[in-house]
Amino acid sequence: HAEYNVFTFRGRIVLSETAVQALSEEQCLGLALHELWHVRWHARKVAIAKLLSALAGFPNYFLTLVFDYAAWELEADSFVHDASPVAAQALPGALLLVAQRHVLERTSQLSRLASFVAGAELLGYTHPTLEARLANLHAVVSEAK
Repeated sequence: HAEYNVFTFRGRIVLSETAVQALSEEQCLGLALHELWHVRWHARKVAIAKLLSALAGFPNYFLTLVFDYAAWELEADSFVHDASPVAAQALPGALLLVAQRHVLERTSQLSRLASFVAGAELLGYTHPTLEARLANLHAVVSEAK
């Protein structure tokens, strides 16, 4: 995932050790390029909205609800193809593996509710479905041919 610090004005990309071990080099590159797009284009806006939400006492980073996260995710996936067609070919497999791990980690409704209250996610709000992302990647690759 991508993070941005509003105090240092620096972004960073975080790939877990588990992901790095489970994914191929091309898949890791695809995920890193996807997250690089977020750091470059939107991480600052999200970090500022989260900070303002917290200062205002809004729960769950309320002000971030104005952003179109789903569109950003599709744009970031498309960027991967523009930056590295090889990584774009590997990205669908990476997304499938990440989605499988996410389902295993978030199986109970109680854990999803806790994540929502704590602000870790908005019950799927931040990402389009895996099917939509794979269709978008397929369309991007097909357009390039």
